[in-house]
Amino acid sequence: MKNDLGDRFLRRCTLVRQASFYVEKGLTGYDACYAALAKEIGGLWLTFDRKAHRCIENCGVSLNLMEGLPEKW
Repeated sequence: MKNDLGDRFLRRCTLVRQASFYVEKGLTGYDACYAALAKEIGGLWLTFDRKAHRCIENCGVSLNLMEGLPEKW
């Protein structure tokens, strides 16, 4: 039986580091965690929070739903 405790621990460390990066960009802790998780899974953090999106819009991990959905969604 494979023990993946180490993998889960490393994944959490990666999320913490990535979330810290987004906190430095101006996000709250909660929002930074959502953005970090989106980056880890190759997704997008969907938000109605314009201010939060502007903090990290150049990082490519968030989508401001106040501006509408992208084409073909």
